[in-house]
Amino acid sequence: MKTVYLFRHGDAEDNNSRGDYHRELTEKGREYSAQLGSYLKESGTNIDLVISSGAPRAKLTAEIAAEEAGYPVEEIAVEDMLYSSGNPEDILALILGLSPGISSVMLVGHNPLLSDFIMYICSSCYGLSMKKSSIVKIEFDLPLPDWGSVGYRSGKLIYYKVSSRNGVENSME
Repeated sequence: MKTVYLFRHGDAEDNNSRGDYHRELTEKGREYSAQLGSYLKESGTNIDLVISSGAPRAKLTAEIAAEEAGYPVEEIAVEDMLYSSGNPEDILALILGLSPGISSVMLVGHNPLLSDFIMYICSSCYGLSMKKSSIVKIEFDLPLPDWGSVGYRSGKLIYYKVSSRNGVENSME
């Protein structure tokens, strides 16, 4: 079994004088990222690799959630395609390049790319649009020990969780 977690960055400032890429997390974004990281730890989630967009709001989301979940922050990889791409097949290419020893990966990034990837990779996820500070778990029941069989409509949505002032909640749109 292989697992992909898609984590949309937390709430960010509305604008930044240096442009969209450089927007920072708000306090609410920090708090909710920590909530989801704690949820991952409490639910016994094991993440072998975290890959984040290099945009500050995504990178800090990844760092906060990873620290709460018990993943070494210094091992977070950065892939700016998670910010700049509009093509869900770019995420597929990233996944197909993962080492067979990695069973679970968390990708921290942005919409619309993450939501588009969900609709591309899952057979029953039409119309799901990730909210800020949310995480989706997708599993792949693969015949081989590597990621090579991951493809269009091959994933199964396990959950969609959203962080809020009430804690982490199930959310299906």
